[in-house]
Amino acid sequence: MRTRPRHLPHRATTAHVQAAYPFMAEPGLGGRGVYVGRDLTGGSFVFDPWELYAAGALTGPNMLVIGQLGLGKSALVKTYAWRQIPFGRRVVILDPKREYSALAQAAGTAPIRLEPGGATRLNPLDPRVDPVGQARLLAAITGSALRRPLRPEEHTALDLALTHATRGGEATIPDVVAALFNPTRDAAASVSTTPTALAAASRDVALELRRLCAGELAGMFDEPTTPDVDLSGRLVVLDLASVYQSEALGILMCCTAAWLQAMLATDTTRKTVVVLDE
Repeated sequence: MRTRPRHLPHRATTAHVQAAYPFMAEPGLGGRGVYVGRDLTGGSFVFDPWELYAAGALTGPNMLVIGQLGLGKSALVKTYAWRQIPFGRRVVILDPKREYSALAQAAGTAPIRLEPGGATRLNPLDPRVDPVGQARLLAAITGSALRRPLRPEEHTALDLALTHATRGGEATIPDVVAALFNPTRDAAASVSTTPTALAAASRDVALELRRLCAGELAGMFDEPTTPDVDLSGRLVVLDLASVYQSEALGILMCCTAAWLQAMLATDTTRKTVVVLDE
């Protein structure tokens, strides 16, 4: 007499089922753009933020690369940046640990080295940035330095100081600091206060901005932008390694990134990959 086997039904997770039935696999992101590697099913993984944004697959082109030490994050970023060049893209990298110098040299460019007392300056208030952009940039820098949102009176004092500093032409951070410490009577009267009260209300902002143009951090953001700073190369590296051990590294990266964003905004004809290293 034949009997039915009493084997229990087999159970597995969807991760195992896809191996047993390989026809159930995601279709990928297409084949247009930069090749990254192979996925778990053996297919090619290609990622291009511009292609995917145009196709409606992405709502924003930002990427975040995270992982444990030694898993290849830097190798991925470097190879991805290098593979963008044949597609006509420009790559700009903020490098706080001097990891990308060899990559820049391979692309035929020299790293732009920012260091206290060095030969290169970046002016966050570059006249190529519109006044509204300059005000936002200053607020971002000071807010990051203070690690808190600016108070209304601080925003107002910063705007008035910037307006005063730009009357004579190109403004620099030392000009804004001087206007914050010593506001004019007209500036104070425009907001129904006194110069002494206005200076007191914005003293924290003035002291934080002063750090970028005095002491150990002097010589990077306290003068007009050096004329030979060139962002037109295929791969541009901004080297901040000289201040990597400084407590102010976060402020300096914020200042550099804000200047960089403003400069890139003036040239919308080129597709640019911006890498902000940790």
